[in-house]
Formats: sequence, structure tokens, C-alpha cells
Amino acid sequence: VGVVLNVAGDHLGLDGVDTIEDLAQVKAVVACSAAKAVVLNAEDALCVAMARRAKPDAEIIYFAMDAENPILLQHLEDGGRGAYLQDNAIVIADGTLHQELMRVEAMPSTFGGRARYNIANALAASAALMASGFSNLQIADGLSTFVSDSKTNPLRTNVFDVRGVTVIVDYAHNPAAYAALAEMARALLPGQLVGIVTAPGDRRDSDLVQIGEVCGERFDELVVYESQSRGREVGGAVDLIIEGIEKVVGPSDTTHREIEVDKAIRLGLSLCRAGDVLVFACGSSLKTFIDALRVDEPESADRMEAQTV
Repeated sequence: VGVVLNVAGDHLGLDGVDTIEDLAQVKAVVACSAAKAVVLNAEDALCVAMARRAKPDAEIIYFAMDAENPILLQHLEDGGRGAYLQDNAIVIADGTLHQELMRVEAMPSTFGGRARYNIANALAASAALMASGFSNLQIADGLSTFVSDSKTNPLRTNVFDVRGVTVIVDYAHNPAAYAALAEMARALLPGQLVGIVTAPGDRRDSDLVQIGEVCGERFDELVVYESQSRGREVGGAVDLIIEGIEKVVGPSDTTHREIEVDKAIRLGLSLCRAGDVLVFACGSSLKTFIDALRVDEPESADRMEAQTV
């Protein structure tokens, strides 16, 4: 069973993959390789197009966050199977039977429905498991017990409390991921949203500027640090991200340039008060954050480290 969640701009300009259509050709390898079933995002035209290239005997199963998506509806009407979100519940369906699998709030990974990207992931997972022959009860049990924490899913929406500040550590590193993560983080608490952000240096200049624009629109305060230069002069990617931020908010004392990751983490935390949300993105490991935290707050670092073991 193959699953293609979406095709979003990332890794462009690398290895001859220059356009979003080129990237879709690469991701289509997953769809074309599946022998039993292909799970595709009905709301992504590039995913939908992959259905034509699936093996003749492979079942096509669509998922959608919009229960009224026309691709999904036509597929179900033609007797196909799918998964969709309706009234805050996961529904799996074929042409005749639509069954509510579980409520979104019952899935820890969605953080009460705030992490909409994990709702979409759950829809895709439900469809894939259905294609693999798992029962509704087995699928619901898996989704209701999976927790996206540092033990089971490191660097993917790992949430910690540091002296009343909600800290989210995630490997977001492209515009779509930053937008989704900021939406989730903003919904958690009414305080300010602070981001410690970066991206690998081998991305195109335009991509790095776009990351800055996305972050500038969504965060109240930003610290931009150097991640992996990958051939760029140190600080080059940081400058381009800040260029994007300033396109949105202009030169501002809420935008901070701090090349070294440990200093960036400590600066980001210093900007927060209890009740705020801090996002640390594109970090290569949780240890990086914990080590930076330990300099000024060893007790907080110990508590955070205990949650990762």
C-alpha cells in the first residue's frame, strides 16, 4: 500500500528537481510502486493525477479534509473507498456505507483538533490501514493511543512546558510546514507566539525568502538562526529569511538575527513569558535544545530530558 500525502514546495533546485511538477514525478514513484492500493489526497491536484499511473490492479483510495470534495464524492459514488473529516470525526466510506471511526479529540496527536495536519495524516493512515485489512476497531485503537512525543515521534510536534512557556519542537523547514505549525501553535494558548526558525542553506534564494514571509505573517517575535549552510556562506540563509520577514513587517525590533543555535534558543526563551508559545523549528535533535536550556535553567533541562527517555 502506497500513500502520498501531498506535493508541497521543498527540495526544489536540487538534483534536477526544479519545479513542483518535477517533485510530483519523484513522489509518484510511491504511487506507481504500490501493488495493493494507493492512498491519495483528493484535495491535491498533483496527487489526484497520480491515480492514472497506478498499477492496473491497485485500488485507489482518496482522503480529504473536506467532506464535500468533488473528487472524493465522485469516487465514492462510483463505488470506491475513502476517508474524510465530517463534524470533527474521522469517517471511512465506500459507495454504500459511511462509518464514523472516531472523534478527532480522541486522537492525542491532533492536540484537541488544533494540529489539522495530523488530522489529515490520520485520514491517510485510516485509509491505508483499511486497505491493508485492519478492522475499524483496530484502526481506532491505533489512532487513539498514538502520541506524537519525543519517544514515539521525535522532532514532530513534541510539546514541553518550560517555566510556564509551552515549547513546541518540530522539524518544520519549508513554507507549508511553517504555516501549518504556526496555525497549530497559535491555537494552543492566547499568549504571544515566538519562533526560533531557520532552513537548510541548499534551498533556493526565493524559497528562503518565502519562509521568512510565511513566518513574518504568523509569529509575533522571531529569532532566525543558522542550521546547515550546505555550500552557502555562513549567515547567508539567515539573511534571506530575514529579508522575507522584513517584506511583511518591515525592519523591526521583533526580528532577531542570532547565528549560533544555542544562543538563539536562549534568546527565544528570554522573549517569552508564562502563557506564551515558543516554536523551535528545524532542529536536528532535542538534545540541542536541552543543552542550550541547561546553561541557564538546569532543572528545566533535566525535566525535559526525562521526558525523552
